Amino acid sequence: MIKVSLANLGKYNEGKLISEWLELPASHNKINSTLKKIGIDGKTYEEYFIVDYEFSKNIKFDIPEHSSVLQLNEIAKELKSLNEIELYGVQAYIELYGSDIDNVTDAIEFAKSGDYNILHDCKSMIDVAHYYIDEADIYNLPEIAKTYFDYESFARDLEIEGNFIFVDGGVCVELLN
Repeated sequence: MIKVSLANLGKYNEGKLISEWLELPASHNKINSTLKKIGIDGKTYEEYFIVDYEFSKNIKFDIPEHSSVLQLNEIAKELKSLNEIELYGVQAYIELYGSDIDNVTDAIEFAKSGDYNILHDCKSMIDVAHYYIDEADIYNLPEIAKTYFDYESFARDLEIEGNFIFVDGGVCVELLN
């Protein structure tokens, strides 16, 4: 889910870029093996840094170069354990509150809480208004009233009053609370 390119900081300061890609989540043995491959021995060379990173899912966040690979591994484990709906929750939280690494942990907890609704096939607030009036039918309007209903005004009010985040082209996440 997350790939990081780790490099030996000491070697880099000596003018040599020695790096290795590591896919997370990974076992502690795999992490230690990767660190050993780049020359981290705990004596002469103790520090590494992240040269580059990639994501295989739609969850994207900023990874500072001096991030802990162990912290990233825990985040990757948590993300891997989430289902598709929960991953939408993570995306929406990151979109709303920022993409720094500290928000990702909060986003995962938010996703597990279930304090959101997922609306599929909604690319705009007008689509959301149609969803609530036509599909969810929470207002129980008779069919004749729906033909006179002002979806644009309702969409504007929903946008003002609620927290709606659009992710993945066609999925809207409504944050509750």
